[in-house]
Amino acid sequence: MDGKASPAWPGPANRQVGLSAGHPAGRGSALVWPREARDPVLSARLAQGTPGPWQLRTLLELAALPSAVPSARLHARQVLWEWGLSAITDTAELLLSELVTNSVKAAQATDHNPPLRVRLSANRVRLLVEVWDGNTHPPVPRELENDVAALDAEVGRGLFLVETLSERWGWYPTRNPEGKVTWCELDAPEADRPGQITVAGPGVIRRTGGDMERALITGVAGFIGSHLAAELLRRGWLVTGVDTRSPASDPVAAENLAELTRGDGRFQFVQADVSGSDLTMLLEGARVVFHLAALPGVRRSWGDRFADYLTCNVLGTQRLLEACAMVEVPRLVFASSSSVYGPTNGTPSREADSLVPLSPYGVSKLAAERLCLAYASHPGAVTSVVALRYFTVYGPRQRPDMAFSRIMRAARSGHAVSLYGTGEQRRDFTYVSDAVNATIAAATVDAQAEVVNVGSGSSVTLADVLESVAAFAGALVPVLRRVTQPGDVNVTSADLARARQLLGYEPQVSLADGLRRQWEQLASREHRAAPVAAEVAT
Repeated sequence: MDGKASPAWPGPANRQVGLSAGHPAGRGSALVWPREARDPVLSARLAQGTPGPWQLRTLLELAALPSAVPSARLHARQVLWEWGLSAITDTAELLLSELVTNSVKAAQATDHNPPLRVRLSANRVRLLVEVWDGNTHPPVPRELENDVAALDAEVGRGLFLVETLSERWGWYPTRNPEGKVTWCELDAPEADRPGQITVAGPGVIRRTGGDMERALITGVAGFIGSHLAAELLRRGWLVTGVDTRSPASDPVAAENLAELTRGDGRFQFVQADVSGSDLTMLLEGARVVFHLAALPGVRRSWGDRFADYLTCNVLGTQRLLEACAMVEVPRLVFASSSSVYGPTNGTPSREADSLVPLSPYGVSKLAAERLCLAYASHPGAVTSVVALRYFTVYGPRQRPDMAFSRIMRAARSGHAVSLYGTGEQRRDFTYVSDAVNATIAAATVDAQAEVVNVGSGSSVTLADVLESVAAFAGALVPVLRRVTQPGDVNVTSADLARARQLLGYEPQVSLADGLRRQWEQLASREHRAAPVAAEVAT
């Protein structure tokens, strides 16, 4: 195209179209934005009014495939939500769909099928959408632009939505690499415009109303993940939650996410599988990733299902680590488990102790933990890691298969709960708010590759727990005694010295208070347990 301006698009005279050199910049982006092909016509366009400076910007590269359209739309929705421009999301997605569809066809019509580059830029009043492809043909058909060379049907389909919905749009040729950028602008409604916006650091956006940092939580529909999301929101964070479970079809997920989805819009839920989904778009701008997604359960990990544990716990973690490295997320907090320790001599477990997990589940968690530390220790690693070895977390909305949930449901229903072993096995039980506080602290401590215990610092027998629950219920909990199962250990107990030193961690909720809170939450839901034999998961 040699830098020549596009003929004016038919429409109202006040529309400004064609080349606009004030738009492309790309400075500071991880990918290189193609440079304009400068010429006198283009330089003359510099005198036109432009809305910059663009204070917020994101850049994305996509393969020239049909899947680029939904990927670009998901990216736009996430970014506009983070930037406080949610009111124009639907319109922006429509415009982006047309631009990307055009560019996919244009790129596929070339000999080398180059990837697409999508850039979103925003300031206080306006959003700029730009899409680059490696085809120099203008994005308009011959019947509408008589002065433009004819286009093959596969090269483009015009900019009909862009022409309808945008007051400013256009295209310009590029060199290094050769191609073109098609762009359009949207004005933000007055009510949706954020206040003063500045970029205060990686993943930190400062706007009217205070500082907001962004976090991504995997496994957000789970017990700990939902409590973590609620506390981050309470502290002013922006939170994106990812989970394979949908609140539309999973009652447990629906209950866990109910409080979050009724909030002020700072929480976004995305249904996705960490082990198989491309999360790079969701990770952009995240200050920290809390990786809680995992397939839990000691007893269920034996046998044929171990392949599922490997996929979810190990492969999923490795894929997430790769994505974090690609996007340069500063910190990943990994939810490990006390199951990595295996049998002990009864003394509190320290992070430097030998690790001999007794179950396939414990093996999968240890493998994932070691993967995290390996990535964080790699020369030039950008993403640091703090792995937290949780010791049996309990509290309101605890997983239905876990010990306290089953014991309490048995107490309420009168149906026996299976107890494996003598009941004298000891466990270190951690209340969920204590675990959440330690997890948030791990997001900001000065560390590169650390492992930290998170527990209560004391252990009690399951028999003691049964007595405490009986006191709430006003009757003994019916118990069905069973033999000890493979993978169970006699004692778990956390040494908290490193947690206190590194995280400033100190458990706040006693077992008696924590059990009472969980019992009261269960009673408030008027939970009606089905007549099924319960099984204590230790």
